[in-house]
Amino acid sequence: SISPGLVKTAIAKGTALANLFDEMPGLEPEDIATGLVYALGTRPEVQ
Repeated sequence: SISPGLVKTAIAKGTALANLFDEMPGLEPEDIATGLVYALGTRPEVQ
């Protein structure tokens, strides 16, 4: 299960969430992709 929290995506533009990115750092979609590639590249024993 991957639950990244606040991610800067285009879906937030023009919503109240857009202002939240000014106050809190959020992840970029590329950060999630990097994490997925890492997780998929580990041995099955790694959880």
